[in-house]
Amino acid sequence: MLISLLAAVGVLVVAGSSQRASGFRGFLGELRGGLSGRHTTGSETREAVVAQASEPALAVEPVEAGIDELFSLGQTSDAAYVSVDELQQALVRARDAAARHIPSLSR
Repeated sequence: MLISLLAAVGVLVVAGSSQRASGFRGFLGELRGGLSGRHTTGSETREAVVAQASEPALAVEPVEAGIDELFSLGQTSDAAYVSVDELQQALVRARDAAARHIPSLSR
């Protein structure tokens, strides 16, 4: 736990000493910008960010599809990665192996 705390402090110190950050406030602004998903530089203003965010998004039309068509798109003819029978046999073997070690579960 101590190592992880020291690593976190080290990351904050390195991030805080970046050339773009202007003091602690600059570091916090960049941290908030990174967490919100938008990266701003010092030359961008609040108005520019608001104008960019208020631009209309591309018009997306809804797709009409039935539930059967939706599920048929994901079907594949390849063999399953895990067979149900193999999984069931493995669980039965595990249950039997565990039951051997617990006297009250022995048959």
